[in-house]
Amino acid sequence: MGRRSSHTPEELRELIIKAATDLIERSGLSGLSAREIARQIGYSPGTLYNVFADIDDLVLTIEYRLLERLSLHLAEVPRTSDPTQHLCDLAAAYLAFTQERPRLWNLLFEHHMPQGWKVPALFHARMESLLVVVEQALHRSCRIPIRRACIAPRGCSGQAFMGLGLWPPPTSSLT
Repeated sequence: MGRRSSHTPEELRELIIKAATDLIERSGLSGLSAREIARQIGYSPGTLYNVFADIDDLVLTIEYRLLERLSLHLAEVPRTSDPTQHLCDLAAAYLAFTQERPRLWNLLFEHHMPQGWKVPALFHARMESLLVVVEQALHRSCRIPIRRACIAPRGCSGQAFMGLGLWPPPTSSLT
């Protein structure tokens, strides 16, 4: 590991995120600690709190990036002329994504925000954009109004929303 002065603030931030992500992938959320992250990157535990407000802030950053990767993954699913096939392809891509790194995916369900902690608007927007992809596919496939189509994906994501303290989820921009 390089000397402390050899990392820019952004490099240090990325080192922390990578070490935390690796720990979560190895041991789940229960294996995550500031002391272990610091040991892996060669800094003191206090350094983490110069970069992130607390462990929850770090975990939320990891969750946001995970959802961002899911969004990119789903965007790669080709839109077919058959709306039902497209919906099935999206579902298969979603399931494949969740199975690639199950401990990291479970983070969305295991992590609970502390009482009174406000989730950033950017995170709400990322969740909403993922839901809109599914809502639109449901609408195309089932030919039901978007208002009804939004029930299924929101129900599936309800547990993640509850864990993040976002329940009830924001209303769709399409309704």
